[in-house]
Order: sequence, then structure tokens, then C-alpha cells
Amino acid sequence: MNDRLRQFLQAMSYFTLVLVIATIITLFNWAVKKYEPITFKRDEFQVLNPVVSQGEYLSFVIDYCKDNDLTPTVNTSYVDGIIYQTPDTPQPVFEEGCGVKNFLIYIPKALPAGKYYIQHNFHFQVNPIRNIDIQARTKMFEVIER
Repeated sequence: MNDRLRQFLQAMSYFTLVLVIATIITLFNWAVKKYEPITFKRDEFQVLNPVVSQGEYLSFVIDYCKDNDLTPTVNTSYVDGIIYQTPDTPQPVFEEGCGVKNFLIYIPKALPAGKYYIQHNFHFQVNPIRNIDIQARTKMFEVIER
């Protein structure tokens, strides 16, 4: 084997070793780094209309801080002892920074009358190997028959 080929193979082996070490460090950082994609300033979201009819909209306020451009997928459930779940939906309405937002959520006509709270599960994919789930809920409200 000539010297040029030996030097090339040696350089390639060093390059491969550095690449493997960099990959391991990146994967380790992704796996153990603490992520807080969104923080809520209150334990429960304030409900603006605590009595709502079936088929109308419930209004609630979210006070949050977000320091990234990630879009969460949100799973919403109506809870009164029995959980009534809705499909996952992307929520691009949370902008970077801190803010207070008023949200409207449709109360299905088929939802039985009773006292409920809404459980939100915010699902963020923060990197290619890690997902973060953050749960939050509204204060209690009452659904009455239409």
C-alpha cells in the first residue's frame, strides 16, 4: 500500500471516529436535556362563561409563556367522571413570548348535561427522538340542555 492511500485511510478513520462521537453527544443531549416548550401561569384555565348550553361555545383564558416555534398537537377531553375525548388537532395559535389568549371551544350537542372540566394534553415533538406532553385543565363549568 502506498503512503497516500495509507494517509487517506487514516484521515477517514479519524473523521469517522469524530462523526460517531458527535452523533453520540447529540443523541445524549436530545435524550436528557430538560425541555419546557410552554409554561402556564395558572394551574387551571379561567372559564368566562361557567354555564353553557349544548351546541354553544365555552370561553376560557390561557395565560402562557412559550420560547420556541413548536406547534403542539392538542388532545381535548371533557371530564365529569366519564371522559369524552375529541380528535387530536394542531394548535398553531400559541405565539412565541408571553401572552393571555381567549379561546372558544365548541360544546357538542351530544355531550350530556352536567358539570365538567376540560382536560388538555399538549403534545410537542421537541427533537427527532423526543416528545413532551404537558397537561392542563379548565376550571369546572356546567353544561345544560338546550
